[in-house]
Amino acid sequence: MGLGDDLSRFIPTDFGKKKKKSAGDKHAAERAAPPPAAEKPGAASGASKAAAYEGSSGNGRHPEGTQPPAGIPATRHAELKGHKKAVSTVAWDPTGDQLVTGEHGAHMLMWDFPSMDQTFQSFRTVVPFEGQQIHTLKYNRGGTLILCATGDPRAKLLTSEGRAAGESRRGDMYVMDMRRTAGHVSGLTAADWDPRGDRRFVTAGGDATLRFWDAERLQTQERVVLAKTRRRGKVAVTACAYSADGALVAAAQHDGGLSLWPAEGPCLRPAHH
Repeated sequence: MGLGDDLSRFIPTDFGKKKKKSAGDKHAAERAAPPPAAEKPGAASGASKAAAYEGSSGNGRHPEGTQPPAGIPATRHAELKGHKKAVSTVAWDPTGDQLVTGEHGAHMLMWDFPSMDQTFQSFRTVVPFEGQQIHTLKYNRGGTLILCATGDPRAKLLTSEGRAAGESRRGDMYVMDMRRTAGHVSGLTAADWDPRGDRRFVTAGGDATLRFWDAERLQTQERVVLAKTRRRGKVAVTACAYSADGALVAAAQHDGGLSLWPAEGPCLRPAHH
């Protein structure tokens, strides 16, 4: 048709056909593309980190030039097995060579690292009071005695070898005034050593009292503190601790209160509440 012939003069001959890119066009496109994001020095994906750590020898060390993934310790570690029940308390001796652990099932295990072999076994198992959960284990300042507070009303003292060294007296549950009993009448909840020496310690109990003792005279308590609510009602003491200088004893109460008592008395009212 005449009209088609006239239009064909204005339509390019390569209309509708794909053009092949020349080498020059390809290089120009590469120059126009944004450069890839630079990776920070030392950074690596989690997968690459995990792969690097899995390639280690398994001795707790990571391969040279790599870092372990987050949450995995970079030093050696060992798992201490032996408890049958949940572990409730741990304590180091002052030298860092010995560790004691207590459990809900009444067993205390003693671990000595300088003499420990590759089996990582404890060297002694002690039951301070049969059937009583262990709440607190603490070494005295010299590391010669271990203070043990359990669900029993009596505090137990053990030597660093796990031998019995003594126990405090049990109070008379039929005496109404808790300050007039010879000891706790319900289970202990906590205990702590006086940081100023190796002999004196304090115990807390569910009978609403703090009691102060001397390790060389366990049959006679030194002082008794009766914990009370703001309405003057008796309340169980759930935790206790000496201040760093030994001047005060903090007592946590079951009602949420916290009282600070002078360690040397008088103990008629707390220094702070």
